Formats: sequence, C-alpha cells, structure tokens
Amino acid sequence: MKLLNAKILNSIQKWGYDTLQEERQGALREWNMDVCTELTDIFNNDLEYLLYDDYFLGLRRPSEFKIEENVLYDVHKEDILAIYEENKKRPINLVILIEGIGSGKTTLYSVMTWLEWIRLVCKFNPQRYYGIMRDEIIAFIAMNRSEAQAKRVTLQKVFPKFQTQFNIEYFPPSKRRGQEIWIPRNNTLIFAGTSTAASALGYNIYGGGVDEANFLEVIEGSKRNRSAADTYDAAQEMHDAINGRMKSRFVNPITGKLDSMLFMISSSRYPDDFLEKKAREHFKLGEKSHIFIRRRTLWEAKPKFYFSGIRVPFSIKEKKITVDEDTLTSMKKEAEVIMEQRQNVRIEYQKEQVKKAKEAANAEEI
Repeated sequence: MKLLNAKILNSIQKWGYDTLQEERQGALREWNMDVCTELTDIFNNDLEYLLYDDYFLGLRRPSEFKIEENVLYDVHKEDILAIYEENKKRPINLVILIEGIGSGKTTLYSVMTWLEWIRLVCKFNPQRYYGIMRDEIIAFIAMNRSEAQAKRVTLQKVFPKFQTQFNIEYFPPSKRRGQEIWIPRNNTLIFAGTSTAASALGYNIYGGGVDEANFLEVIEGSKRNRSAADTYDAAQEMHDAINGRMKSRFVNPITGKLDSMLFMISSSRYPDDFLEKKAREHFKLGEKSHIFIRRRTLWEAKPKFYFSGIRVPFSIKEKKITVDEDTLTSMKKEAEVIMEQRQNVRIEYQKEQVKKAKEAANAEEI
C-alpha cells in the first residue's frame, strides 16, 4: 500500500501542482502590481493601443492596395470602443452582432475574447478577486453549431490572439493542452464547446461566445425540455447556461454588478430567431438593458473599396429589383469596369513595391 500511495503521490506531483508551478515560471517577466496597474490604465484609457501596437494584438487596418493579415475593419474597431464606453454607463453582459456572411464578425469576436481576458488579467489575481479557489480554472467558452466547427473555425480565430509578445513575456499559453488555450500562470482557459448547454457544466465560465447563434437547433415539442409542449431553442439554452454561470461566480464584489460579457454573433435568418428576440428585448428595456447590439449588412461592415458603389434599387414590399433588365445590365457592366480598374491599380501598386524592394536590396549589396 505504501508503494502504491507513493506512486500516486509521485504522479500527482509530476503532472499536477509541480507541473502547474513549473509552467507558471515559463513566463519571461515578473507579473506584479506595477505592471498590472500600467496595463489597467492602458485598458481603461487607450484601447486602440492594445489593438494596433505590435507588442499587443498588432492588428492592421484594411488596405485597398495590399493584402494584409490580422485585419480589423474600421466599423468593428468602433464597435469595440463603443462597447467598453457604454459599459462605463451601464453593465454590458450580452453583446449581439448580426451581420452578413463574410463581414468579419468572427474576427471581431476573437479580438473581444482577448480583450475580455485582458480585463480579467487586470484583476491581478482573478481567483482571489472573485473568491474562487486558488487552483480552479476560469474559463472562456467558444461555441458553434458543433464542437468540430467551434474548434476548426471559432477557436482557430481566437488562438493567434494569444500569441502576442505580451502573452509570450507574461502569460504564455501551455503547449500541453492541444486544441484548448490554457494560460497556466493565472489558470485561465479558452475551450471549444459543443452545440449544447451541457458544454458549460463544471466550469467557472467568465465569458465566451456563440458563433452562428441563429443557425442552432430549434425543435418544437422536444423531449429535451421539461414540458413536451415547449420549444427547444439551443441558442436560448446556451445563453441561459453560460449567463447563469457568469452570474453565480463573477459579480463584482465592489459594485455588485456582473463584470463579464457573452458574445452571440450570427447572420440573420428569421424574425423569431433568438437574437432577434433579444434585440427586441433590448429596445423595450432601453437604458435598463444590459445588451449591446449592432446590426449591419455586408457592405456596411466591409470597407467601401471592396465594392463598386453601384446601388441596385430593390423593393422589400414587392420583393424584387425595381429597374428594367436593360438598366440592370448597364449597371452590372459599370460595376465590372470599376472593379477591374481597382484591380489594375492594386496590381500596379504591388509591382511598384516589388521594384522598390529589389532596388533597396541591390543598394545594400553595393
């Protein structure tokens, strides 16, 4: 028995507390109150610095002439600033973003996940601040229509945001956790959930997001509900489960208000979708609402240079284009000419950049 106990103890020490402490020491710099205070000041007063400085997220503004990676559209930057500015006036606990496919809403969610993690980090010791056991994980959940999509799409967008120079120096992610993002130093976790509310069970959920929320299951008379007459709405179930865990753990001990945020993003489908219901709830409650909502079309989200600027009149009432076929054909041709001209400008710009780079390289050799 003594030998067995020794093996168990050795296993715990090897893979448990000792490993956790060892990985916490993997950070390059000391995390202290001075650094935390400086970061908090930046978060509260200069969010754009966190967004665009290379030490932090190093995001790029969209360019008409070159293909940039790690791009944040201008409207989404304004959304981020507006969310945290509004949060100073009234607690924002649910952020709803309804936009067209390809509008960059998942990228916005990934940026917001990192910023919310930073907001948690600014508590210096989050577990102590919220009265949670020292070695308990504080988690962010990333959900989609399936666990596979959550890992392949949503979490893959989030992962690069935790590779910043700031993270490397102060809060490096563990390499042990595979398809999760675990930060051992403050024991925080970002993980992919399934399409059911059960994903949130057992976790201290600080926040997270539900991608494609309007495309989740809605089943009338489902046995998943207590009453067979009720409608099972997966988005509603997710919202209630995550929100319940947030409220039970992360109410600010000073203000008495819930600190954290849940993000639900999707394109539109039907008037009775869950996000549409929450939008109506928000407008009904007015200033008492804890919801922040943005709704826009694809062409409102993306920069203007992605489009020709030619607008085709469409009647919602009649559900049809209100110009004749010849006019429509002419408009299409005009749009094609505009887009071709823009493409030619981009090509010439790229050629000029390559030429300048070669000239600079030749000058260095000489």
